[in-house]
Amino acid sequence: MTSETRHVTARTVLIFPTGRKSDGYRPLTYSIMAWASFHDEPRNERFWLFTSLARRLDFAHVQFERVRAGIAELNAPSEYLREAAMEVLADAEAAMTALHRACVMVREVSDHHTGGPLPAILTDQRRIAIKELRDAYEHVESHALGEIDIRKSVDVDAAHSIFLNADLGRELVVHHRVSYRSWYFDLDAEATSVCIALREYIHDAWHSLVR
Repeated sequence: MTSETRHVTARTVLIFPTGRKSDGYRPLTYSIMAWASFHDEPRNERFWLFTSLARRLDFAHVQFERVRAGIAELNAPSEYLREAAMEVLADAEAAMTALHRACVMVREVSDHHTGGPLPAILTDQRRIAIKELRDAYEHVESHALGEIDIRKSVDVDAAHSIFLNADLGRELVVHHRVSYRSWYFDLDAEATSVCIALREYIHDAWHSLVR
């Protein structure tokens, strides 16, 4: 395979992977690995950074899809407390945790590999919201035990709001978003837009580094 043929083939795999999702997102992990293989990219720190980043973003998107599917099955207020609702909540937690990690890693890519700006969609406000929501899930046991950061003025209801807002799940099931204090994240259009924007940013950064 000539270098020109290899370049065209690898670019086709990276840009036009199979498995386009209904909301327009396209999984990226395999494409990055294929691109690296075609270009004899060593399995070095940069390779593992980008594949790990792509994997976390792909996982976040899968979890958002699961949340949407789960919400679609919860169509009556009386069902908010059933076991399936807790599964939806768990999927939302996994989605926000993976998305937060992907955002952190994109920052590392921007700072240390491309030198370029972060995707425009990752405004300071949005990045803070994603982090606050991730932290709320991650440290729920501390809230439950009353171990709240004394540097913050927070009442108990606010600390538990990611679970208790409006009848334990109405925010999630009716409004399709997760919320904590004043922070919230839409699980439909906002989640899709963020995932696609991050996907394109990672794709372009990888393509610029591996030719």
